[in-house]
Amino acid sequence: MTKENQEDILKNINEQIGELLELIEKEANASFSTKFFNELKEKKHFFKQKWFIICLLLFISLSICWIYSSDEFIYNIYFLFLSFIRLILIKILPLWNWTTIYTSPCFVNNPYYNNSLELSECDKCINTTEVIRESNITFFNFTKNIYLNHLPVIVDDATQSWPAMKKFTIKKLFQLYIEDPILAVHDLCRFESNIRQYNQPGGVDRLFNDYISGTRRPFVAQWNNCKRETLKVLRSYYSKPYFLPPSVAQTLMGNWFFVSFGLHKGKERSHKVN
Repeated sequence: MTKENQEDILKNINEQIGELLELIEKEANASFSTKFFNELKEKKHFFKQKWFIICLLLFISLSICWIYSSDEFIYNIYFLFLSFIRLILIKILPLWNWTTIYTSPCFVNNPYYNNSLELSECDKCINTTEVIRESNITFFNFTKNIYLNHLPVIVDDATQSWPAMKKFTIKKLFQLYIEDPILAVHDLCRFESNIRQYNQPGGVDRLFNDYISGTRRPFVAQWNNCKRETLKVLRSYYSKPYFLPPSVAQTLMGNWFFVSFGLHKGKERSHKVN
């Protein structure tokens, strides 16, 4: 056997050994990939089972609580659910503008709908002889006993926690409208007063300045803040009434002020109704 033949045989053997090693490496990689894929598949299946069991237990727990709990607990769960729905709607608002549906008077137009007020609809007020006064009332009792029965009510402690009740007098309120950079540049909506000169153009500023300077005469005035910028300023002085559920949001229709001076007894105080 010549030297050249020996070199060819050795080269051939080396190539075959190299191919065998490469085949073994590929087989090992394939086996590892299969094993990893199987482990990942098992973890995914376990994860699905885990969440299914959690959701099932949660559903069973809520069902038991719904059956055996009190009405007040059911109301709490219900309004908590509505709060989550509201948060979800806020999150998806940039993607889908659902406000057109929300503000629409009817989701589906009803050709038989009559917008006029029927006399029979006033029957609910016929037997009402007095206005109920409440304090420290829960939203469950308010909703069930008053709101759903369409009864008028005065909640005596509804505004006790408002900063406005401690910080505002008529003078401080008028000064806020003059000095605040946002309130000063936005006109009031639907301003009315029993003094004719205050109902004329520029009468609002005249009323505020007259009162602050001491040129005071008995008056009654009311107005609405309908600009969204002014709502943000004024809402720092009051909050949503405590007896309303968390799912109920504050209106964007503005906040009303009813102010009077010299026409009633007692300490002068500004009153705000939202």
